[in-house]
Amino acid sequence: MKLTHKLSDYFDRYDRSKGAAYFEEKRVEFKRLEGSVAQFIVSGSYEYRVTIKPDDEGAEMTCSCPYFKDGNNCKHLWAAVLASDDLEIFEKKPITNQVPLWKKQIVRAYDFYNSEARRIQSRRSDLGKVKHYSFAINLETARHMHKIRIDFYCREELQNGKLGALKPTKVTRESIATAAVKEDREILALLLGKTEQDTYFSYSLVREFSQVSLLADFTAEILSFISDKGRLFLLTNDFKINRELQPYKFSNEIYEISSTLKKANAKEYLLYPKLVSSCEERELSETLAHTSGLILFKEKVVLAHLGPNNAWINLFSHNPGGIKIPESEVDDFIAMTLEPVDEVLPSIELPSELCFKEHVVQDPKVEISIRSLSRSSFSLSVKFRYGDHLVSSEGRKIIYDFKNKIQIPRHLEFEESVYQTLLAAGAEEAADLTVSQSGFLNVVNTAIAKNWEVLFQERKVRGGGGFNFAIRPSGSDWFEIDAQFNFDQTPVQLPVLIANLRSGERIIRLDDGTIGVIPEDWFKKFSGLKLIDFPLNGSMKLNKLQALFLSETIEPLYSVGGQKRLEAIGSFVSDLAKAKKTTDPKRFKGKLRSYQKEGLTWLKNLNENKIGGILADDMGLGKTVQVIALFCSLGKFGKPNLLVVPKSLIHNWISEFNRFAPQFKILNFTGSDRTKDFHTFSDCDVVITTYQTLRADVEKVRDIKFYYLIMDEAHYVKNSESQAHFALRLLKAQHVIALTGTPVENSLSDLFSLLALVTPGLISANQANRWLTEADNDSLQNLARALRPFILRRTKEDVLKDLPEKSEQIIYCDFSQEEKSRYEDLKKHYWLNLSGQIEKKGLARSKIEILEALLRLRQAACHQGLLDRSLAGQISAKFEILLDALENAVRENHKALVFSQFTSLLDLLKPHLKSRKIDFEYLDGKTQNRKELVERFQSSTSPKVFLLSLKAGGVGLNLTAADYVFILDPWWNPAAERQAVDRTHRIGQKNKVFSYKLITKGTVEEKILELQKKKKELAHAILSETSGPLKSLKFEDLRILFE
Repeated sequence: MKLTHKLSDYFDRYDRSKGAAYFEEKRVEFKRLEGSVAQFIVSGSYEYRVTIKPDDEGAEMTCSCPYFKDGNNCKHLWAAVLASDDLEIFEKKPITNQVPLWKKQIVRAYDFYNSEARRIQSRRSDLGKVKHYSFAINLETARHMHKIRIDFYCREELQNGKLGALKPTKVTRESIATAAVKEDREILALLLGKTEQDTYFSYSLVREFSQVSLLADFTAEILSFISDKGRLFLLTNDFKINRELQPYKFSNEIYEISSTLKKANAKEYLLYPKLVSSCEERELSETLAHTSGLILFKEKVVLAHLGPNNAWINLFSHNPGGIKIPESEVDDFIAMTLEPVDEVLPSIELPSELCFKEHVVQDPKVEISIRSLSRSSFSLSVKFRYGDHLVSSEGRKIIYDFKNKIQIPRHLEFEESVYQTLLAAGAEEAADLTVSQSGFLNVVNTAIAKNWEVLFQERKVRGGGGFNFAIRPSGSDWFEIDAQFNFDQTPVQLPVLIANLRSGERIIRLDDGTIGVIPEDWFKKFSGLKLIDFPLNGSMKLNKLQALFLSETIEPLYSVGGQKRLEAIGSFVSDLAKAKKTTDPKRFKGKLRSYQKEGLTWLKNLNENKIGGILADDMGLGKTVQVIALFCSLGKFGKPNLLVVPKSLIHNWISEFNRFAPQFKILNFTGSDRTKDFHTFSDCDVVITTYQTLRADVEKVRDIKFYYLIMDEAHYVKNSESQAHFALRLLKAQHVIALTGTPVENSLSDLFSLLALVTPGLISANQANRWLTEADNDSLQNLARALRPFILRRTKEDVLKDLPEKSEQIIYCDFSQEEKSRYEDLKKHYWLNLSGQIEKKGLARSKIEILEALLRLRQAACHQGLLDRSLAGQISAKFEILLDALENAVRENHKALVFSQFTSLLDLLKPHLKSRKIDFEYLDGKTQNRKELVERFQSSTSPKVFLLSLKAGGVGLNLTAADYVFILDPWWNPAAERQAVDRTHRIGQKNKVFSYKLITKGTVEEKILELQKKKKELAHAILSETSGPLKSLKFEDLRILFE
């Protein structure tokens, strides 16, 4: 078994921990093994001898430290035990017949008792002796080791009352009590302390000693105390107290070393030292010894300020006669010693012929030299010019001009502020100042702004100064830019600047070989220039569109050479932005809301200036109405207008024209039966077609000249690579307007694609690509400001005060050719059956069959998959319009409710919502967790669509999170529709509510709407599927429903 296992319980945790640390620090040295006794030396405060003799029960151990002598196991023993196990000293042979451990412990206690008893007896024999102590500074120690050691001496009082011979003595803490004189007791108490922690000397673990070395921090205090008691003496080099036994004095005078440079002879100067206090001057040769804070003279010890490491006094101690300096080298000497470096050397008193006059430089210049360390790192060397003197931050606080014998104090606070400014600008402090590539420009611009001189790769760096910027008309629709930019009077032409604006490079190589740094504010002021795609040579021409675009982004246009904005562009821009008061056009059969009048003003201004634009109002704000009002305000066109819309909106546009501007001749250019005679276009005011139709017939339509090209739901052509987008670019139109609630759906490329159609030439493909890949937040803000004249967008929140509480609209849907054919077949089938039934049984007895037929036709108008499950996966005409509308609403961050009487219709809708990634909730009469669904819809950002059946969702729910309502199939009772809309329009609704009723064109739904106006009871019977009111039904009414 290892010794550590046997002996662990005999050591406390503290000793084991300290012993382990000694062992790890390799303080244990194994000396020898004699028989079964291992001998070690353990280095602690001193070197301690340790022996270990193991036996069956443990080990017999000794240590020479005082702690062990007091009867305790110590850390030195444990360190040796660990070393024994590590070296496997006792592993080779078993050791038997050893003394039991308990016996060894008792023997050790007896030994300790006997030795302590002898020591106490010896001490008691001294108690009767009266001792007078003396405390002597050991001069040899002070001289060679530069520290103060106090040696203890005493004289015993003899029986005749006289004092015996002076002799060295040893003291212990018990000596404090045995000292006969009060002053001695006080001094011993100060030196020895009551505990080890109270002592003021270095060897606190020694229990009995003849001298102590004082700690530097307490030396002056202790010497002063001993001197005041009259017990301080000086031990001379022969190790005897001076015979007169005169007390050695301690003085609080502070001495400093000084020196004088004086002419020794015609060829030499002599630097001579002296010690100076406020009371006297002493020669350096009078000193006996010195420490860092004291000087020992023959009669006293004094305080001294000698500087770090006593460097100056050490120098003169080896040259007591002074230092000789040849006259030819005196300037070098003064340069080295005039100004103390870190206060190591004192100032020197110079002769008059070598004195310097002070000259103050008020504004030192800053010079910064920058060099490349690597591709991404640069070094900065900072220097300061004081007149003709260029100095770095290192060195002396005073500049000495030996030629003119002047001294120039440096502005150290200013120099430090320069460094702090550079660090704040992005420089980094290592061995030298450095700056990374990302911080380079900021550091340079900061320095130039402070008028500091900057060199880069030894080339002067210039900051941007003034500029001359001129824009003048050049023809009816053109403008010309001519500009020059100055870098400290070194000019740069506009094309060079624009090249840098486009590349983002801030550095320009100037014609004189120096380097220019484009100021940050130039990048902001002139950022609009990089958006214009023109050649970079000579003066530059802009068309009206580009000039308008530029006028909204480039600040100098507002203040150039003290002038106001250039009139040529200024009047053009102000005309476009002017908010003219507009009334409803005379030929417009309706009333525009306030914001719609503003939209009409904007459209008319675009028209007058021959510029296209994007009307990007929120869904439901009446983009269609604003376009129709524009057409009404323009009078005769002279050319047809072309409207390109999604297929699902054809009849909605036609219906709106018939409602608000019935005077216009409308041509529906869709379907397989559309006209092939394109000359008929000129006979119409408005041609309406779809994107698909245009794509198919673009080669025949491209040569026709249109007055307006209107693109509704223009996000359909956001992909500039699509065939529809290409087809639109081929058209010839005098004005182009895009309508969309989401001009930017996924990225800026959507917007650029639309701008390429409405404002061709404004932003080139190259420019658009730069915006998509390099734009930052500032650039995007500039772009938004620049495009402001071309885009008008109002959200519902912007125009709340102009909106009614609820807005209701009917959206007409067009069957596809296949849907229409199936519906007509179904209608014929039911009409034939009903005709025969009525002929046999009469109208009154055929009510059930009539209701059944009308129900099936209503279902077929919604989705024919309700009747034929094989068609369930197709998108019906209603679904096509609904899904587009829901996508727009969700895209614009709105929520919507979708109602239907037919839960099976809502089931058909669900997969189409999922395929378009539109999240939704669903509620019908079977739903159990109604409250949970409603709360989630009300409080969460998703889902944004709620599908509800009429009976389950028409009453008792609060769904104010939605502001759009879609009714998929008409209900007779207006109160029922109002109840559905009121799910959103309740207390707590902060937005205006838009309600849309979807009606399929040419179906029984459209006929029922007509009956609602004329025969409300009959329509109620059909829609509510109740036969009672059908008694008033006439055969003629039935025939109308089946026409």
